[in-house]
Amino acid sequence: MMKVNLLFIIFILFCLGTNAQDKIVIDTHKNDLLYKSSPVWITMMDDPNANYYEACKAFKIYWEGKIVPAETEGEAMDLGKVDNIKGKQKEQDIPQESQQHVYEYKQFKHWELTIKNMIDVETGRIMSIEEVQQIIMKERNIK
Repeated sequence: MMKVNLLFIIFILFCLGTNAQDKIVIDTHKNDLLYKSSPVWITMMDDPNANYYEACKAFKIYWEGKIVPAETEGEAMDLGKVDNIKGKQKEQDIPQESQQHVYEYKQFKHWELTIKNMIDVETGRIMSIEEVQQIIMKERNIK
């Protein structure tokens, strides 16, 4: 009887673990759909509690298959200068969703580079300036 109870408990724990993994897969898929359809990366870069890796993932998924702004040109002018297989594209041929977030695209690329050194590598959490200063002081042996 004790063996049956132990096996039953193991079975229940296994089922709970499987459901948790399924929920993670479903949540990930739901997030990916949200990231593709909505520019949530814009609000993520303004949120100090956002996960850096998740924000970068949201940005990447959103821009998949879209015409991206040239990073060296001005905010509004560069979409018309994106090279296509057929040559230069005309501005009127560029989808509205690509034109809509040119400024935020460039802002995110800048944020991505400047925040990169403030990331807790294990968790993706963006550290505060004070936390970064403490790490620098520890490395320099300053108290």
